[in-house]
Amino acid sequence: MNRYNQTQKIMEHLILKNNKNFSKEENRHLMIVFTGTTTEQQEIVKQLENLRSKGYSFDFIFSIHGEKLLNIDELSRRLQPRKVYRESNLSIEHSFMEGIEGVLVPLLTQNTAIKLSLGIQDQLIPKLLWEVLWMGKPIWMNLKGLLEYKGVTSSNLYMTEKLKLVLLELEKMGVKPLDAFKDIGKSIPHHLDIKNKETIIEQRVITERDVLTFDLSSVDMIVASDAIITPLAKDTAKARGIRIIKA
Repeated sequence: MNRYNQTQKIMEHLILKNNKNFSKEENRHLMIVFTGTTTEQQEIVKQLENLRSKGYSFDFIFSIHGEKLLNIDELSRRLQPRKVYRESNLSIEHSFMEGIEGVLVPLLTQNTAIKLSLGIQDQLIPKLLWEVLWMGKPIWMNLKGLLEYKGVTSSNLYMTEKLKLVLLELEKMGVKPLDAFKDIGKSIPHHLDIKNKETIIEQRVITERDVLTFDLSSVDMIVASDAIITPLAKDTAKARGIRIIKA
């Protein structure tokens, strides 16, 4: 059986799972998806360590490129996952999404984001993310770096605009920015609802990127009273129907 057929078999099993409500006992176990980038790796690992200290537990799944770039042994030592899955080894249990309350993608590549937004399911990771959304389970992604490649923004304005459309498409599909996850512990555990949370954004300067990655489950973007809002951020907020309010 080739890799595609194995992947297809796994995902056909996943889609048959019923979309039941989350139980209080299960709502702190997450699947962490690692794709092929190391951008902000150290900062992300610290954030995951903080989640673990608050009682969250993890499973890991690595894309083929993620396996090559990331030190899996070191990540496992620091974060103590229950299980580790690798795309290169597709002897994955059919039930590997059971008990998983949501998926975090802390290291996101443009490749993965674009494929998911277009519904392309040619590899395990974009196919997995598609099926997770299909089942109604939440996904939080690190969307902030999507407009950069290896930490550098493009001088090609057309490419930048294309990526902004990818961001909007992911948002329509239900993907939430990773920053939104910080309030999950305060929300209703049965469905991880974060609507109407008015968390103040403490950044000194609010840019277009901040508005593009803002979670539309809340209409109001609450910022610090002395925050500087760039003109492009204001225009983008107006286009997306977001009210920027100073606390």
